[in-house]
Amino acid sequence: MDIDLTALALIAKNAALLAGEEIMKIYETGDFSVESKSDFSPLTRADKMAHQKIVALLAKTNIPILSEEGQEIPYAERSKWPVFWMVDPLDGTKEFIKKNGEFTVNIALIKNKTPVLGVVYPPVLGELYWAIKDKGAFKECQGKSIKLTTSKRQLNESGLKVIASRSHLNEDTATYISKLDNATLISKGSS
Repeated sequence: MDIDLTALALIAKNAALLAGEEIMKIYETGDFSVESKSDFSPLTRADKMAHQKIVALLAKTNIPILSEEGQEIPYAERSKWPVFWMVDPLDGTKEFIKKNGEFTVNIALIKNKTPVLGVVYPPVLGELYWAIKDKGAFKECQGKSIKLTTSKRQLNESGLKVIASRSHLNEDTATYISKLDNATLISKGSS
């Protein structure tokens, strides 16, 4: 399947922005209407509204969608998809409920079991991050787009900064971080 990643990135970015608008409307009113999912994790009206906005736009691509808030699709079926959207409409629901601003909209395109396009949008910050395989990663803010650069670091270097989940930091991760040389732990609520 030949796909135009640049065109699909535009659709995914628009979907993330519209989902972020819905999330912020609810965030500002405080009307979260918290429920529990089958795994006892929280689900809010914002999760549902963001899911609806994203699916409405992504469905136009005729590419299957696997969303955390969507219907459960058996692995036997989805494992055969050569290309699909993977979506978490509101990553960091616990942080959303706490109103600390650490939540994001996440959309990825997976092709042959490999991510080839990704969008991460923290609506409180108003910054949109996106990447296309072999084209780079970018940050958009206030109508400007800049290409992001990386630096190569080795795990044995001193003074690394490690970002780990605020809500899901487990003992294994803490032990791993403690073995690094003078690492600084930065806790975040979502991607």
